[in-house]
Amino acid sequence: MKKLTALIFTIAFAGYAYAADINALTKKAESGDAQAMYEVGMAYMNGEGVKADETKAVQWLEKAAKKNHNEALYELGLAIFYGQGTKEDRIKGCAYLYTTTVDAAAYNCTQLDPQQRTKALEAAAALKKSLGR
Repeated sequence: MKKLTALIFTIAFAGYAYAADINALTKKAESGDAQAMYEVGMAYMNGEGVKADETKAVQWLEKAAKKNHNEALYELGLAIFYGQGTKEDRIKGCAYLYTTTVDAAAYNCTQLDPQQRTKALEAAAALKKSLGR
């Protein structure tokens, strides 16, 4: 019985500790920290420490992406490509994916026809320029 009580207490405390961590992380993100914005976005995307909310995830990932955060650009590209938390737009999603340095990002974009791929590459060039890449 003592082991069960200890286990329940440990699980409850771990959840409380993570909630405190996500609150601190959110404050850091709100102050403009791109890494924290990305981490909050991913927490919402995966439901870690917060209730899963793809719309909020995309909002945080967009903020981090605007700060040229590579992983946020990648995750945002996937979200847009597949319509997670935002309207599906394969060309715009690929534009974000082509902007990243993640080699596997282009895999999704092979699903586009040549004309769509050209549009995505043009959009990626404009996005890279706006980010100073």
